[in-house]
Amino acid sequence: MESIEPGFLQKLRGKSILLYLSSCCFKTKFLKLPYEYIILNSKSFGTRGKEQQMRLAGDKLILMPFDNEYCIRLMIDAGLKISLFVGIQDGCCEGGNHECINSQTFFSRLSPLIADECHYLTNHLFPLRKPVENRLPFEFQDVPLDWLEFNPGCFSNYGELSTSWRLFRVKRAPRDSVSYMIGKAEVQVHHASL
Repeated sequence: MESIEPGFLQKLRGKSILLYLSSCCFKTKFLKLPYEYIILNSKSFGTRGKEQQMRLAGDKLILMPFDNEYCIRLMIDAGLKISLFVGIQDGCCEGGNHECINSQTFFSRLSPLIADECHYLTNHLFPLRKPVENRLPFEFQDVPLDWLEFNPGCFSNYGELSTSWRLFRVKRAPRDSVSYMIGKAEVQVHHASL
């Protein structure tokens, strides 16, 4: 694996990118996934006593040892768009995250990276603030898991796929305004007011 600088990310513009935040460890089978680049981000990829650096494995797998927020910022600054967002085993249950990456609030920060149409793989139960509730300017359409050209179980270290795994087609839905209920008050954000 070779170290790479953040400027390397600009070379990924216009490429098909799979993003897996709070990811599992590197597996060589990831190099066979049908995407031009695979980005795995986990603080556990960092090395002790050394500056945290991104590394390139093979010619398409990028390991980022950063906080998820910093990873997103680097990708936004590089002008990237993602083709598949993997939101599984994200640390909600076993710790390690400051926030659930499958929540509506986190997904809103991820939204600048979402291409006009992409896919979203998750095994999350969505107890609260789910992004699929149409609070964001996206449409979420269920897609059968067999649409994927690979076994999504490769991302999990916990055995077989369960019935909770879901795949969505995410498409930008231009809206002039978005409404939210905050307590008993309805708040509307209008595009022209931003």
